[in-house]
Amino acid sequence: MELVLPSHTFNNEITLQGTKLSAKLFTLGGGHSYCDAMLYIPDEKVIFMGDLLFVNCHPTFFEESDPVKWSSILKKVERLEIDVSVPGHGPTGTKEDISKIINYISELTSIAEKSNQNEDIEIPEIYKDWSSPEIYQQNIERLRALLTN
Repeated sequence: MELVLPSHTFNNEITLQGTKLSAKLFTLGGGHSYCDAMLYIPDEKVIFMGDLLFVNCHPTFFEESDPVKWSSILKKVERLEIDVSVPGHGPTGTKEDISKIINYISELTSIAEKSNQNEDIEIPEIYKDWSSPEIYQQNIERLRALLTN
């Protein structure tokens, strides 16, 4: 295997023009990760969101995640004309799934603010059927750490 460096890079966005469609590769900053980027195909109303979107799956918060920025990014993406959202984890979704992650981040932040350090928090009913339930408590702990720093 040979390591090949990229031949093109971008700072905020770049438009890729095909013979029939164009696609916009862009970033709104880091929310889940420092290097969050998305690919949007406006004519098809499709967006590929990587780990900014998890569908029916608990998203993972880790050291470089910034829930406030993440939520802000998702709110901006919600304003795009989207019928299909392709996540980093889970099945293909819709704009509604973007809203669900915004609500998840908000709700977990509120729970983390109100809970104490040694308390295990039960998963809210709305998220109980999501895959990777073991991530939920880790997310609460990560949010607690972010709120105390």
